[in-house]
Amino acid sequence: MNLSTLSEVDVLACCKPCHKHKVAAVMVTLTDIGLLILAVLLPPLAVFLGPAKGHLNQDFFINVLLTLLAWLPGQIHAIYLLITTGSDHTLNEPLL
Repeated sequence: MNLSTLSEVDVLACCKPCHKHKVAAVMVTLTDIGLLILAVLLPPLAVFLGPAKGHLNQDFFINVLLTLLAWLPGQIHAIYLLITTGSDHTLNEPLL
């Protein structure tokens, strides 16, 4: 079966991530959800508690500056950091 002919139902009907459908599942934890909610409410705190795990790095200070200038850029930056540098909870190895 060609990957382009798979429907969304075919992929969702599979009971687990598999190489047949070339789909990798990512597990989202409650911590990840909590950090995303925190990124909307208090972006610098989400960056501080996020993947850097309490380090005052350049991303934290950039986020504080963006949040002070305007709230929305701080939120976008915090969500971007959490998504791109978040904890990797993949259920299987990377697909080739």
